[in-house]
Amino acid sequence: MQLVKLENIVKRYPMGKAEFTALHNIDLSFEKGEFSGVVGPSGSGKTTLLNIVGSLDMPSEGSALVMGKNIERLSHKQSAVLRSRHMGFIFQTCNLLPVYTAFENVEFPLLIMKTPEKERKKKVWDALVSSRKAFLSTRTNALLAETNWIHAKGGTLEHDETDIGKVKLGRHATVGLDAYPDVKVEARVNHIAYESSIVNNVTIYNVDLVPEKVPQIFRSGMSANVDIVDTVKENVLLAPFQAIRNEGGKSFVLVSQGAASEPLKQEVKTGISDDKNVEIISGLKVTDKILVSAKEYTLPQSSNSSGSLFCPAEEDAKA
Repeated sequence: MQLVKLENIVKRYPMGKAEFTALHNIDLSFEKGEFSGVVGPSGSGKTTLLNIVGSLDMPSEGSALVMGKNIERLSHKQSAVLRSRHMGFIFQTCNLLPVYTAFENVEFPLLIMKTPEKERKKKVWDALVSSRKAFLSTRTNALLAETNWIHAKGGTLEHDETDIGKVKLGRHATVGLDAYPDVKVEARVNHIAYESSIVNNVTIYNVDLVPEKVPQIFRSGMSANVDIVDTVKENVLLAPFQAIRNEGGKSFVLVSQGAASEPLKQEVKTGISDDKNVEIISGLKVTDKILVSAKEYTLPQSSNSSGSLFCPAEEDAKA
């Protein structure tokens, strides 16, 4: 069965008064179960070709059939359905949502596909565990970094160069094994590597952790979530992340004035934060009631588009 069939594909781009031909009379097909690679020097048209196969771009001439559907005849919504249901895009960079945890980043496309919760969570855990990798979410601003597996005598984390300054020797950390989510192991930062390595064009420094006690359940190869405590404060006023609005470099919240009045837009000064709450240094009182948005994430919309590239817009969707 042919999943992809390209015939006489031509792609031209305007360059001033002239045209640049990126693809010229390409004939290509991929069968079901086939593993193929498109190889060529920079500028040879690899990305252009894959964009057409992925229905992200249209050919100037020729026919492109993907799973029996003619790419040129698909609407924006039909193309989005094709991509979200049948294609996987692996980019050169991570393209993670930085305010999301590893679990939420993996779960996000399944939410778009309306996968049932029980099935969705199982798929996410299976993917994270099978990858034998995990992500580090610090308590300051949910930064994402890759971690190595936990060993019986300790573990090694990887921090990119923008975050390494926040990691200090002796810092407290909490290790949670994916295989045993109810078990939390206390640990300390024992060593920060002087030598760096390059991973996906990012400068990485290894950080060693030593647990205070080594549970018998520790096994080499286990993936884990690690929280490294950057700053601890007590008796602080907290507000949910969703309540904070940023405009012009300043932070605001909406303070309720009662059902009969419009909410008051109040400027606040914020401090440290975790992945749920933000410290309010000034601008609010404990007795103030603030309004929180019910939506945590809204897909971007444009005036000339019915939805994003990877999510078909619904007829009853609201901005």
